[in-house]
Amino acid sequence: MTFFIAKNPNRERITGTPNPFQSNRAEFKRFSSENEFRNYLDKSRNSATTSDSQLTTMGAPAIREESLQQQNKADSAPDRISGTNVQVMGIDEPDMIKNNNKNIFYSQQGFYSIGRFENRVMMESMSFSAPQMQIQQQIQIFNAFPAETLAKIGKIDKAGDLLLQDNVLLVLASDAVYGFDISNPTQPQEKWKIELKEGNYVAQSRMYNSKLYLVLQKGINITSPCPLKPAVIRGQEIIVPCGEIYHPASSINADATYTTLKINPNDGTTEKSISFVGSASGSTLYMSPNALYVGFANQMDTLAFLSNFADEKASDIIPEDVRNKIKRLREYDISYDAKMVEINQILQSYFYNQNRDDQLQNQTEMEKRLKEYADENKRDLSSTQIVKIDANNLTQTSTSVVPGTLLNQFSLDEHNENLRVAVTVGGFAWMTQGETANDLYILGKDLQVRGQIKDMGKTERIYSARFIQDKAYLVTFRQIDPFYVLDLSNPDSPQIKGELKIPGFSSYLHPLKDNLIVGIGMEENSLKASLFDVADPTNPKEVSKYTFKDYSSDVLQNHHAFLHDAKNEIFFVPGTEGGYVLSYKNSTLSLVKAVAINSPQRALYMNDFLYVIGNDEIVVYNETNWSEVKRLKLEKEIGTTIPSPELVKPLPLDLPQTRSFPGL
Repeated sequence: MTFFIAKNPNRERITGTPNPFQSNRAEFKRFSSENEFRNYLDKSRNSATTSDSQLTTMGAPAIREESLQQQNKADSAPDRISGTNVQVMGIDEPDMIKNNNKNIFYSQQGFYSIGRFENRVMMESMSFSAPQMQIQQQIQIFNAFPAETLAKIGKIDKAGDLLLQDNVLLVLASDAVYGFDISNPTQPQEKWKIELKEGNYVAQSRMYNSKLYLVLQKGINITSPCPLKPAVIRGQEIIVPCGEIYHPASSINADATYTTLKINPNDGTTEKSISFVGSASGSTLYMSPNALYVGFANQMDTLAFLSNFADEKASDIIPEDVRNKIKRLREYDISYDAKMVEINQILQSYFYNQNRDDQLQNQTEMEKRLKEYADENKRDLSSTQIVKIDANNLTQTSTSVVPGTLLNQFSLDEHNENLRVAVTVGGFAWMTQGETANDLYILGKDLQVRGQIKDMGKTERIYSARFIQDKAYLVTFRQIDPFYVLDLSNPDSPQIKGELKIPGFSSYLHPLKDNLIVGIGMEENSLKASLFDVADPTNPKEVSKYTFKDYSSDVLQNHHAFLHDAKNEIFFVPGTEGGYVLSYKNSTLSLVKAVAINSPQRALYMNDFLYVIGNDEIVVYNETNWSEVKRLKLEKEIGTTIPSPELVKPLPLDLPQTRSFPGL
């Protein structure tokens, strides 16, 4: 098994190689030796790949409130508590806040300045001398229930995202993973530690079925790529020999290794593991109860794209000898970056030697044709390789390639053994901005394509996606917000059932109850919440909208910041001015409580008490009448002092200008 960036889909015509999107299969092998690994990397460095996706998170589809019902409650324990807002119940995601039915664990990490900034005006430029900074790294532990007893009772001098399994608090730090026994939260005790080695760091993690899934990532050492030594557990070094590292049979742009560990959180021991080559520049990880799905984004082979364009669309502009130089360049045994420098030189030399009139005419016409060519081939410009890994034994089971790129974890969803994938295709192609569109693909159990919907929201990009059983809801945006309702009940023939166009966009969609979805987004530079009624899929409606004076929210980038309390029909959204509790009773959005708190981070509930957590205080409200129950100021316990780096001096503004081909 391996996670990797694959060659682009639909590239048979452009590259002359078989089209992987037609077969949706790829062969996986293990390296036989370190020498084979190095040879593989040599080929990889000559491939043209530049990923534009961002590392996101694993998850699985949720269609109901994320709340934890306690089975064995003590007399003083709450009847209901909220947990981290994730995609599916039962698969926990790491976050800065975790809670059980008694305590809150808050991982704080921030910088505080000592002194004042001072400007120093120079003759040639300006620079700044900055004060020293101090970093706060601490996990604060609070007694939280009953609400009126809220108080800090303990701390852990570490920082990092948290996961909680029974009485073990896991801390995902920058250089290690810790397991703390919090059965006595006033005196947490370190039970085990996984030290990360050789530049490895935690790319992602999940807690499922009482097991920790840990994905470690590091850059490849070209001179000595294996064996891998990603971590030390209980003093014992994990060693992955060359013969146990997986890779695709075809050459890919491999610049990172990944090691996935299945760990017992009670003692930190590794139960299963797998290592593979991949790309460090972008990946999306998603987890269902059955499998882990890993998607890697890959941009077009720029040289192949340009060579084919020159032959097909610009033979009257670019002469044969120049076109042949571009073709020969593809075969040179030099790095991709070096090839791009060479192609720039080839084109600059050709256009530079023309008279100014011919240069302007040819460059203008070439840019026009490039855009048209990019539009015609928009599904060749980028692709996503998806690898399916069995969650139980960590073995690779199947793989597939789809055109386009994923937005985030919500672009993937497993339902009835089918994987649904939402992608944006098209966009930037070498030196031109082409047309975008949005597709949805349904892949069967073996990741073969079963059904598809193409060309939704032309010229737009996906801003949010949510899959709920046999429906999908997509928001695309450029100037208005098309809200799509897709019927996926027949995986072989998915259909667009309805579309709603409204101003602004929604970056996060959350199901509140049957046929009612809230979207959190922006409209005219203001934060807004939109309530969508999807009872009639053919006629979705925005039945209510609430606009805030705030200009942003953490929810737009991190769904963990959103809290839904289905019992009281409310949800919480942090803003730039404070926190907001909105009711959606009777399908109408109304503000029931504004919380004036500095930098609200998260909210959670225990019974009918809402806890709003900010940078420097926690406030508790009674949800029955919204009276304040308790307000607790948080201590700033300063740790390491670090010097602030000098800002880099700007370059002089009168640097000599050079003529170049547009876009280079």
